[in-house]
Amino acid sequence: MGRWDLGKKAVIARIQERFTESQLNKRSLDRILEPFKKNYRFQRLEVEWDELENDWNVMASMSPKKSIAKIKTHVEPNSISQAENKVVQLSNTTNQQIGQVSPHAHLPVGTHNDPIPIHWFKTGQILTLNNLEPRYSRWAIGNQPPSQIVNAGVTEKTELEIPPRLFRSWAGISEPKNVEGRDIQVVTIGVDEQFRPNLCKKLKRHRSSGLRRRMQGRFRTLLENWNFNWRSHGAYEADHFQDMGWGGQSMDVVNNMWPLERTLNQNNGNRTYHQQVEYRVGTNRRVGTPYTLVDKWFQIRSIGADRPQNFPGGTSSC
Repeated sequence: MGRWDLGKKAVIARIQERFTESQLNKRSLDRILEPFKKNYRFQRLEVEWDELENDWNVMASMSPKKSIAKIKTHVEPNSISQAENKVVQLSNTTNQQIGQVSPHAHLPVGTHNDPIPIHWFKTGQILTLNNLEPRYSRWAIGNQPPSQIVNAGVTEKTELEIPPRLFRSWAGISEPKNVEGRDIQVVTIGVDEQFRPNLCKKLKRHRSSGLRRRMQGRFRTLLENWNFNWRSHGAYEADHFQDMGWGGQSMDVVNNMWPLERTLNQNNGNRTYHQQVEYRVGTNRRVGTPYTLVDKWFQIRSIGADRPQNFPGGTSSC
């Protein structure tokens, strides 16, 4: 592969990457191309605005213009004009358009390295589980229930003993312990860091249909063993802290579960899925929602009940 082909390939690879909006002007784009011009010894490498297609054309040449014919002075004027035009036309054959920079090049494409910014509406999973005490009826006669009262925070790790009749259903998740001569099984609750919504966190959108949500029912039963009232202070439901639509089947684990008020969960979760986002397909701008953009990557750029004005401008820089 010759120097022209290598240089052209390198330039095309760069202009297919994402640009910031402030870079989409002649001065900035020419500055970005300057290293390629030097490294591959282009005679000319610069952008020109295309009024018809509304984008930037990348123009390049490696050979300087040179005369390829002489015109005798006795040639008729019309012939001279035709010959001159031919010289110019032929000598410019090395001055070619080798690529285009779209005016939408600042938009993300939705890959892991170029995720689409989103606002995370789903907040409020901060309920502290205070004064949990065992429901004695869940422990069979002859099996002494735990005596302590437990408080559990969403980011803390708290062990809850389970009744013997649930040992089998929690197999592989619960851990055996011996407390004061009693052989028991405990399940540790509290949401792991990897499932919490943090600024700059990247998430891949997964199709939710067909996923099994077995942990929700088991988590409900687990807290019911400790007299948690799912209907107190409104209707609570066992919620995936990070929705399965943002991670798939691997999200259905106990350390991604916590009680969340049902209306808050449904409303804010839906707002996250149905917010409008901008992205790019090739050189074209597209508008969609995370709900429909399955398999795209997204990045949390702000968190709260309301999305900032002019989002994502002014949000966290990641």
